[in-house]
Amino acid sequence: MTVDDADRGFNRIVNIPNAFSVLRIVLIPFMVYYLSLQRGYTELLVICLLMILSDYLDGYFARKLNQITESGKILDPLADKLAIAAIAVGLVLYRDFPLWALILLVLRDIIIVVAGIIVIRKTGVVPGSNLLGKWTVTVYSVLIFVYVMDIDFLKIYVLYLSMIFLFWSLIGYYKASHAKGLLNK
Repeated sequence: MTVDDADRGFNRIVNIPNAFSVLRIVLIPFMVYYLSLQRGYTELLVICLLMILSDYLDGYFARKLNQITESGKILDPLADKLAIAAIAVGLVLYRDFPLWALILLVLRDIIIVVAGIIVIRKTGVVPGSNLLGKWTVTVYSVLIFVYVMDIDFLKIYVLYLSMIFLFWSLIGYYKASHAKGLLNK
């Protein structure tokens, strides 16, 4: 391996889009800490908005700077799943987020991660996210925001909308995998 090869490998991992994904992961304990205080809405709002913004900026910069990498295809959805699960646990503990919704969110993500690992092992290709998956994360972000900011009148509506997207995205991932023949190999 030459120095140039090592530099290219390093740049596939350490780049602007991946930094935004890592930022989301780093912000998780701060979000849960401020949730546990049962106050600090300004801090919660800033952290929540930073996490949501970082999710969009990583994709934007990956496309704009032509830095779509295999590591980024793994890191971005992993950051989403870790953030959503950890914050949802905090919301169950410190807000009135339903435990059943947390269980469904985590189960969906486990199914998607396991299916992704199977696809990688069978094909050697890291599956990218699809539009429905991105919309689902957007709805989850709104759901988390509504519960973090304790916007009572919206909670039930956004909760059920997120559950619709949860099942819709699972069906969508299944159909996409089946259409590509990934389930038959």
